[in-house]
Amino acid sequence: HGLLTGGVSVEHAFQQLHALEYACNIQIAAQSAGNAELVFPPREVIAKVEEQAKAIKDGNGPGVARHWNALIRELERSGTDYRD
Repeated sequence: HGLLTGGVSVEHAFQQLHALEYACNIQIAAQSAGNAELVFPPREVIAKVEEQAKAIKDGNGPGVARHWNALIRELERSGTDYRD
């Protein structure tokens, strides 16, 4: 089993993959807490996050390009030859 995502660009598809993997990790961590009662953020916070996520979902938000460019810079600093 694994994740499969798509997008309007490579950058967007990766952003979707990264967000989905992050959400899965959070869910697994929350479920592994046993019988602890989960605390959810206020409705206003949830609504704001949903609004911000819409720009990422349709691939047009500036965060997609910024995130992708940051990852490329990180790869270049690490010396990884990702272009081959």
